[in-house]
Amino acid sequence: MKRGRMALRRLLISLLAFLGSGLTNQANAQATISPDSPLVEAKIYVSESSVIVAGGSIRVRVEIWNMGSRDIFICKDFQATYTGYCSLRFTLSGPKGSYGAETASASDEFPVKTEEFCQTLYKNWILIPPKHFYGTIVELSADTYPILLKPGHYILKAEYNSAGLLLDSYSNSLLAHRDDVEHLPYKAWQGTVYSNQIEVTIRPEKK
Repeated sequence: MKRGRMALRRLLISLLAFLGSGLTNQANAQATISPDSPLVEAKIYVSESSVIVAGGSIRVRVEIWNMGSRDIFICKDFQATYTGYCSLRFTLSGPKGSYGAETASASDEFPVKTEEFCQTLYKNWILIPPKHFYGTIVELSADTYPILLKPGHYILKAEYNSAGLLLDSYSNSLLAHRDDVEHLPYKAWQGTVYSNQIEVTIRPEKK
Protein backbone atom coordinates (compact mmCIF):
# COMPACT_ATOMS: atom_id res chain seq x y z
CA MET A 1 0.00 0.00 0.00
CA LYS A 2 2.78 2.39 0.96
CA ARG A 3 4.72 1.50 -2.18
CA GLY A 4 1.64 2.15 -4.32
CA ARG A 5 1.12 5.57 -2.75
CA MET A 6 4.75 6.53 -3.34
CA ALA A 7 4.42 5.54 -6.99
CA LEU A 8 1.23 7.59 -7.24
CA ARG A 9 2.93 10.69 -5.89
CA ARG A 10 5.88 10.27 -8.25
CA LEU A 11 3.42 10.17 -11.14
CA LEU A 12 1.72 13.33 -9.85
CA ILE A 13 5.02 15.19 -9.66
CA SER A 14 5.84 14.12 -13.21
CA LEU A 15 2.53 15.48 -14.47
CA LEU A 16 2.99 18.79 -12.71
CA ALA A 17 6.55 19.12 -13.93
CA PHE A 18 5.29 18.55 -17.46
CA LEU A 19 3.09 21.63 -17.06
CA GLY A 20 6.22 23.69 -16.56
CA SER A 21 5.55 24.64 -12.95
CA GLY A 22 8.40 24.86 -10.44
CA LEU A 23 7.88 22.30 -7.69
CA THR A 24 8.68 23.02 -4.05
CA ASN A 25 8.82 20.74 -1.02
CA GLN A 26 6.48 21.99 1.70
CA ALA A 27 6.11 19.18 4.20
CA ASN A 28 3.09 20.29 6.22
CA ALA A 29 1.10 22.34 3.68
CA GLN A 30 -2.64 22.72 4.13
CA ALA A 31 -5.05 21.87 1.31
CA THR A 32 -6.42 25.41 1.23
CA ILE A 33 -5.12 28.95 1.55
CA SER A 34 -7.10 31.32 3.75
CA PRO A 35 -9.23 33.77 1.74
CA ASP A 36 -7.81 36.49 4.00
CA SER A 37 -4.48 36.15 2.18
CA PRO A 38 -4.56 38.35 -0.98
CA LEU A 39 -2.54 35.96 -3.12
CA VAL A 40 -4.68 35.95 -6.26
CA GLU A 41 -5.71 38.72 -8.66
CA ALA A 42 -8.32 38.59 -11.39
CA LYS A 43 -7.64 40.73 -14.46
CA ILE A 44 -9.91 41.26 -17.46
CA TYR A 45 -9.25 42.84 -20.85
CA VAL A 46 -11.47 43.34 -23.87
CA SER A 47 -9.67 41.31 -26.52
CA GLU A 48 -11.07 43.20 -29.52
CA SER A 49 -13.10 46.39 -29.07
CA SER A 50 -14.89 47.90 -26.08
CA VAL A 51 -17.38 49.51 -28.47
CA ILE A 52 -20.01 47.17 -29.90
CA VAL A 53 -23.30 47.44 -31.77
CA ALA A 54 -26.43 46.58 -29.78
CA GLY A 55 -26.99 42.83 -29.90
CA GLY A 56 -23.33 42.08 -30.47
CA SER A 57 -20.96 40.20 -28.20
CA ILE A 58 -17.93 41.12 -26.12
CA ARG A 59 -14.83 38.91 -26.07
CA VAL A 60 -13.15 39.21 -22.69
CA ARG A 61 -9.73 37.87 -21.80
CA VAL A 62 -9.62 36.64 -18.21
CA GLU A 63 -6.39 36.09 -16.29
CA ILE A 64 -6.12 34.64 -12.79
CA TRP A 65 -2.73 35.65 -11.36
CA ASN A 66 -0.76 34.03 -8.56
CA MET A 67 0.61 37.05 -6.69
CA GLY A 68 2.03 35.05 -3.80
CA SER A 69 5.47 33.54 -3.27
CA ARG A 70 4.52 29.86 -3.67
CA ASP A 71 2.95 27.67 -6.36
CA ILE A 72 -0.82 27.29 -6.02
CA PHE A 73 -3.55 25.29 -7.72
CA ILE A 74 -6.18 27.12 -9.80
CA CYS A 75 -9.17 25.31 -11.27
CA LYS A 76 -9.06 25.03 -15.05
CA ASP A 77 -12.65 25.66 -16.12
CA PHE A 78 -14.13 28.92 -14.81
CA GLN A 79 -17.47 28.27 -16.50
CA ALA A 80 -18.06 24.63 -15.49
CA THR A 81 -21.18 24.76 -13.31
CA TYR A 82 -21.22 20.98 -12.93
CA THR A 83 -18.10 20.90 -10.73
CA GLY A 84 -18.59 23.93 -8.52
CA TYR A 85 -14.83 24.20 -7.98
CA CYS A 86 -14.86 27.81 -9.13
CA SER A 87 -17.05 30.35 -10.88
CA LEU A 88 -16.65 33.54 -12.87
CA ARG A 89 -19.48 36.07 -12.88
CA PHE A 90 -19.58 39.21 -15.02
CA THR A 91 -21.55 42.35 -14.24
CA LEU A 92 -22.38 45.30 -16.50
CA SER A 93 -23.27 48.43 -14.53
CA GLY A 94 -25.06 51.45 -16.02
CA PRO A 95 -27.09 54.47 -14.88
CA LYS A 96 -30.12 52.30 -14.15
CA GLY A 97 -28.42 49.48 -12.27
CA SER A 98 -26.22 46.41 -12.60
CA TYR A 99 -26.90 43.46 -14.85
CA GLY A 100 -25.51 39.94 -14.90
CA ALA A 101 -26.18 36.75 -16.80
CA GLU A 102 -29.87 35.83 -17.12
CA THR A 103 -29.57 32.13 -17.85
CA ALA A 104 -30.47 29.54 -15.26
CA SER A 105 -27.37 28.12 -13.64
CA ALA A 106 -26.99 24.35 -13.54
CA SER A 107 -27.65 22.95 -10.08
CA ASP A 108 -27.55 19.23 -10.80
CA GLU A 109 -24.65 17.34 -9.26
CA PHE A 110 -23.26 14.39 -11.18
CA PRO A 111 -22.28 11.21 -9.34
CA VAL A 112 -18.63 10.82 -8.43
CA LYS A 113 -16.76 8.72 -10.96
CA THR A 114 -14.07 6.33 -9.89
CA GLU A 115 -10.86 7.93 -11.14
CA GLU A 116 -7.24 7.84 -10.14
CA PHE A 117 -6.12 10.73 -7.97
CA CYS A 118 -3.63 12.07 -10.53
CA GLN A 119 -6.18 11.86 -13.34
CA THR A 120 -8.79 13.77 -11.34
CA LEU A 121 -6.36 16.46 -10.21
CA TYR A 122 -4.85 16.98 -13.68
CA LYS A 123 -8.27 17.19 -15.33
CA ASN A 124 -9.64 19.95 -13.10
CA TRP A 125 -6.67 21.88 -11.68
CA ILE A 126 -3.45 23.52 -12.86
CA LEU A 127 -0.41 24.53 -10.81
CA ILE A 128 0.55 28.20 -11.23
CA PRO A 129 4.03 29.46 -10.21
CA PRO A 130 4.40 32.86 -8.48
CA LYS A 131 3.88 35.90 -10.73
CA HIS A 132 2.29 33.75 -13.44
CA PHE A 133 -1.31 33.45 -14.55
CA TYR A 134 -3.83 31.07 -16.05
CA GLY A 135 -6.11 32.67 -18.65
CA THR A 136 -8.82 32.13 -21.20
CA ILE A 137 -11.22 34.01 -23.49
CA VAL A 138 -14.88 34.32 -22.47
CA GLU A 139 -17.51 35.57 -24.90
CA LEU A 140 -20.41 37.56 -23.48
CA SER A 141 -23.38 37.41 -25.83
CA ALA A 142 -26.77 39.10 -25.83
CA ASP A 143 -28.39 35.68 -25.38
CA THR A 144 -26.85 35.43 -21.92
CA TYR A 145 -26.55 39.16 -21.17
CA PRO A 146 -29.69 40.84 -22.59
CA ILE A 147 -28.40 44.24 -21.46
CA LEU A 148 -26.11 44.08 -24.51
CA LEU A 149 -29.23 44.83 -26.55
CA LYS A 150 -29.58 48.27 -24.94
CA PRO A 151 -27.34 51.14 -26.14
CA GLY A 152 -25.44 53.05 -23.47
CA HIS A 153 -22.25 53.28 -21.47
CA TYR A 154 -21.47 50.51 -18.98
CA ILE A 155 -18.78 49.35 -16.59
CA LEU A 156 -17.78 45.70 -16.94
CA LYS A 157 -16.25 43.80 -14.02
CA ALA A 158 -15.89 40.19 -12.93
CA GLU A 159 -16.08 38.22 -9.69
CA TYR A 160 -13.99 35.06 -9.37
CA ASN A 161 -14.79 32.45 -6.70
CA SER A 162 -12.89 29.29 -5.82
CA ALA A 163 -14.09 26.64 -3.36
CA GLY A 164 -10.80 24.74 -3.14
CA LEU A 165 -9.78 21.14 -3.72
CA LEU A 166 -12.00 19.64 -1.02
CA LEU A 167 -15.28 21.26 -1.99
CA ASP A 168 -18.00 19.41 -0.07
CA SER A 169 -20.01 18.38 -3.11
CA TYR A 170 -21.34 15.09 -4.44
CA SER A 171 -19.74 15.90 -7.80
CA ASN A 172 -16.24 16.44 -6.35
CA SER A 173 -14.35 13.21 -7.05
CA LEU A 174 -11.33 14.48 -5.11
CA LEU A 175 -13.25 13.79 -1.90
CA ALA A 176 -12.56 10.12 -2.54
CA HIS A 177 -8.85 10.99 -2.27
CA ARG A 178 -8.99 13.28 0.77
CA ASP A 179 -5.85 11.81 2.32
CA ASP A 180 -3.84 12.38 -0.88
CA VAL A 181 -5.12 15.95 -1.17
CA GLU A 182 -4.20 16.76 2.42
CA HIS A 183 -0.66 15.48 1.84
CA LEU A 184 -0.05 17.47 -1.35
CA PRO A 185 2.98 19.77 -1.11
CA TYR A 186 0.95 22.55 -2.82
CA LYS A 187 -2.10 24.57 -1.87
CA ALA A 188 -5.27 25.51 -3.73
CA TRP A 189 -6.42 29.09 -3.47
CA GLN A 190 -9.89 29.52 -1.97
CA GLY A 191 -11.99 32.65 -1.68
CA THR A 192 -13.43 35.52 -3.75
CA VAL A 193 -11.64 38.26 -5.72
CA TYR A 194 -12.91 41.06 -7.93
CA SER A 195 -11.36 42.16 -11.20
CA ASN A 196 -10.46 45.56 -12.56
CA GLN A 197 -13.17 47.53 -14.37
CA ILE A 198 -13.54 48.19 -18.11
CA GLU A 199 -15.67 50.81 -19.84
CA VAL A 200 -17.95 49.35 -22.51
CA THR A 201 -20.02 51.33 -25.03
CA ILE A 202 -23.04 49.87 -26.82
CA ARG A 203 -24.11 51.79 -29.90
CA PRO A 204 -27.56 51.65 -31.50
CA GLU A 205 -27.93 49.24 -34.38
CA LYS A 206 -27.83 51.01 -37.72
CA LYS A 207 -31.00 50.73 -39.76
